[in-house]
Amino acid sequence: MNELTSEPMNRSLLGPILSVSGVAKTFVLHLREGARLPVVNGAGFELFAGECVALGGPSGAGKSSLLKMVYGNYRVDAGAILVRDGAETVDVARTSPRRLIRLREDTMGYVSQFLRVIPRVGALDVVAEPLIGDGVPCEEATARAGELLARLNLPERLWSLPPATFSGGEQQRVNIARGLIAHRPLLLMDEPTASLDAANRQVVVGLIEEKKRAGVAILGIFHDTEVREAVCDRVIDVTDFAQAA
Repeated sequence: MNELTSEPMNRSLLGPILSVSGVAKTFVLHLREGARLPVVNGAGFELFAGECVALGGPSGAGKSSLLKMVYGNYRVDAGAILVRDGAETVDVARTSPRRLIRLREDTMGYVSQFLRVIPRVGALDVVAEPLIGDGVPCEEATARAGELLARLNLPERLWSLPPATFSGGEQQRVNIARGLIAHRPLLLMDEPTASLDAANRQVVVGLIEEKKRAGVAILGIFHDTEVREAVCDRVIDVTDFAQAA
């Protein structure tokens, strides 16, 4: 079954998919004589299945840094980042690199601002790869990738070409398709519509709504006010954590 239309999970029975508590992070600028740059302190919130939560606040408040901490790209100085992975709960802040990789493969998806893929691989294969990694037959994975790229209005003539040759908006549509095609109970999104025109922003809004109905928990940064108001159930003001840092 295509997971975009699968049944949502019962959040009240399973509890939060993501629980952040007491998280603190300070960057040490070694090229500036060890100057310390506080980012967040005492960050805490929960995220449940089927809801979309935005990280809000002005530029520099720590939104992207906090998102990267949840994904494990940035280590934290204190606190816990608990992600429910089936019957197990994993603390991203303390787990091993190998366990973090498994968590990303099975549970956490990430749509960044920029597409980073293997050079010379065509867009269709880039999008299909997560499904193939999940064990979906290549022919089915490729067909579903094509359907998603078509829905995102990427011309079929581009599907066999490497995304590095595309415009910023075209690359972002490939990025979104790759991030959304496979089922991941927790999805992180960093300004997914920043490079898109109005028509494709609406397509992404529809895809996010389908993910929510499928029970996916989404944590994101949405600078586009219309998109944020359309898809987000609540906003977490990151400046509350920045002021405490």
